[in-house]
Amino acid sequence: MTGLRKVEQLMIANGDELSSEWQNEGRLLQHLISLRSLFIERNSHLLQLHCLTSLQMLHIYRCPSLVSIPESCLPASLKDIEIERCGSLTCFARYKIPPSLRTIEIKHCQCLKYLVEEEQVEGCSSASSSLEYLSISNCPSLISLSSRGGLPKALKHLYIRDCEQLETISEGFYDDTCLEELHIGRCANLKSLPEGLCLLANLRRLIVLVCGSLVSFPTGGLPTRPSNLTFLVISDCQRWKGFPKGMINLNSLQELVIGSCEGLASILEEGFPPNLTSLILLNPSNCKPLTDWGLHLHRLTSLTELCIQGVDQDLVSFPPEEMLLPTSLINLTIGFFLNLRRISSQGLQVLTSLESLRIDDCPKLASIPEDLPFSLTQLYIYDDCPLLRKRYKPDIPRYWAKISHIPYIEIGDYKP
Repeated sequence: MTGLRKVEQLMIANGDELSSEWQNEGRLLQHLISLRSLFIERNSHLLQLHCLTSLQMLHIYRCPSLVSIPESCLPASLKDIEIERCGSLTCFARYKIPPSLRTIEIKHCQCLKYLVEEEQVEGCSSASSSLEYLSISNCPSLISLSSRGGLPKALKHLYIRDCEQLETISEGFYDDTCLEELHIGRCANLKSLPEGLCLLANLRRLIVLVCGSLVSFPTGGLPTRPSNLTFLVISDCQRWKGFPKGMINLNSLQELVIGSCEGLASILEEGFPPNLTSLILLNPSNCKPLTDWGLHLHRLTSLTELCIQGVDQDLVSFPPEEMLLPTSLINLTIGFFLNLRRISSQGLQVLTSLESLRIDDCPKLASIPEDLPFSLTQLYIYDDCPLLRKRYKPDIPRYWAKISHIPYIEIGDYKP
């Protein structure tokens, strides 16, 4: 047994068989004083791990009898825990998150309903926890992270994905919450984000994807002053109605993505956040024609990436005369303009820094301007652009000569 003292990693699989061999798993574990990482698979009961005083990482996989994690069985040294495919798990902890934990990941646990089922004293879990990273994915029974109370105040990164029964994330955010990144995806039953979102002065990234019941931001909107928000994505939220007033005051915001939902109109009433470097608009609903709001883009003097897809189905020429593109653009993508017939040479000539041009799903577009910006080094033509793909080939010199000077070209599956 003396050699076991130096073991730092251990995998225990099919624990019943292991128990019969060793007769007492606890006796074995007492000798693993240097163990730092432990993987437990298909064990019928959770081992008493408190004696593993050097353990920092625990991975529990396919343990069918695991209902929750008894805090008393975990060593104070434990920092990271990952639980995957434990079909009977209903909550991570009964009363509170062990104070030593920094990271929790839970995946594919079909019966999980809460992270913490009930707190002995309201708020004690939030106050005592040092948890910084929490990720829960593919847990279809999850209702809430806690039956009552808020999130751990130390939490910086929160990811929740594919939890279709999720109703609430937390009762609210507070001004001492450290949250820096919030990512919510494919939670069909989530109707609102927690109140107090506007208080999250440390929030840098907010991503909400495919949440069909979510309507809008909570009272107070987004954090503005002071604010560290640099990255915002709202996409595929069918009931989403709009963004809060004051978006133009988000001076820290650099990347904005709006996809397949309403809300762009409410931003255009005031204007885009002024310091955007990347703007991606994908099939926004109930959007005004580009001719009505194109001048908003010209004011974005730091914008280097612009993607506009499905914004104006009646558009014939891009950009329209009423629309001025920011001269700072390096990457430009246009797509899903079903009636587009021309790309304006004059509109692109001012883009003296443009390096990449991508065209997607423009079935009636038949030609590309001859005098593209000299700075252009990449040209992509994809998907439903049959006229372009038929015309621009090396065996048709008349048209190929107009683009052959571009160093890198992709036209469908064709790469010269």
